[in-house]
Amino acid sequence: MTDVSRTGYCFHLLADLSRDPALRDRLADDPSAVLGQYSVPPDKQAILRGRNIEQIVHMITREAHDLIIQLREQPRISPIPWGGSQVEVKSVHPPRGPTHDQLTLEIRGTWFDDNAKLTFTCPQATVSGTVVSVHTKPDGDSAMTAKALFTVAATYDVTVTNPDSGDYGPLSSGFVAFDR
Repeated sequence: MTDVSRTGYCFHLLADLSRDPALRDRLADDPSAVLGQYSVPPDKQAILRGRNIEQIVHMITREAHDLIIQLREQPRISPIPWGGSQVEVKSVHPPRGPTHDQLTLEIRGTWFDDNAKLTFTCPQATVSGTVVSVHTKPDGDSAMTAKALFTVAATYDVTVTNPDSGDYGPLSSGFVAFDR
């Protein structure tokens, strides 16, 4: 059962009802006590008692939206409460560089882990960057400094991967290596 009594969120109550037969029995016997335990306000109680599916779905959708907004304001908490990649590569600086030179690059994005990996790919080659440092702020903004040596002139897709979670973020055509 969810430890969320006193939140006022009906979706917590409905989730608990879906997996707890004893709670369903208690609700049938004493609805006011159960609704009070979950701090369901009178306007939401009226919607639940009315059993109008469309109104209930609308109420639950609004509650989920409000909770996600609250989660976004918390440091280092995912803005979505379910799985999915949060890693995003937004830019590479410089965006171009010569082949056969060791380049120092700054990659900006979101939610890079300290042990993140950097890869550049094109149809003719794959280049693994050597990550020098990663800095991620509590809001997820990330900056990575890395070194890379390109031997093939091409336009590369840039990918940052967090190996522990497997999350990754690609930037299509994020870097161009050119021959001098």
